[in-house]
Amino acid sequence: LPRGSGDDVVAAYEELAAEGAVAIIGPFVTDNCTYLKPTVERIGVPAIAWCGASSWLGRWTFSLPNGSLLDEGPYLAAYARRKGYRHVAVLRDASEIGDTYWRFFERAARRYGLSISSNQAIEPLATDLSAEIRLARETGADALVYLGYGMSLLGVNAALDGWDVPRLATTAFVFCYRPQYLPAFEGW
Repeated sequence: LPRGSGDDVVAAYEELAAEGAVAIIGPFVTDNCTYLKPTVERIGVPAIAWCGASSWLGRWTFSLPNGSLLDEGPYLAAYARRKGYRHVAVLRDASEIGDTYWRFFERAARRYGLSISSNQAIEPLATDLSAEIRLARETGADALVYLGYGMSLLGVNAALDGWDVPRLATTAFVFCYRPQYLPAFEGW
């Protein structure tokens, strides 16, 4: 998830556990982790993930994230305020990742006096975001904030169409090592 099937993740975990694994490293994506958690808790073979969601943590589930869904939103809000942005448009993945980022970003934005000019949930694999970018632009936002996994950033940059607004993003940039994603991170 967001690609593939959570059932495939469960099947792989169950196979490794049945083969006698004493611990399993992975999965790494929050949506996969939260889908898998009930199985891990039922079987009891520990799983160590790269997941950033606190909902993953449990008796048999552990996390070593490269960022946290709980703290990145407030960091982005603090940065926006420090840079003098007042009205921000938000694009967020319609997923646990996007929803959790949003919940904590929105609280911090209120605390820092930021106005949310638009808040749009987008599909994590969206490629055509022309309408969403048009709406964000029409609100007069002085910054664009992306809260999500990162795969839809290709569609975001393609839709900017000359709108040179400051852009803020979460640790979605972890994909930048893949050549096909480098254009998505231009300007972020």
